[in-house]
Amino acid sequence: MMSDEVFLAFCQTSILTITKAMYDYCISYDDFEYKEMWLEGVKEKIHQGIDKFFNIDSCQSDLKITPAPFFQ
Repeated sequence: MMSDEVFLAFCQTSILTITKAMYDYCISYDDFEYKEMWLEGVKEKIHQGIDKFFNIDSCQSDLKITPAPFFQ
């Protein structure tokens, strides 16, 4: 089982990779207007989904933090 920090790092890397892939895909279309706005909207929706999953807006979180000495 992976730690929460590793999972969050994976989510961040996934968001950046997906956004880069979408940007590279969209940039090849000259007729596609509002590329930057569309990509920012998609990236924000991904972040909202992750925030909702981890209850970032509320003080309560379902994350279980493993103490650092556990890994030593």
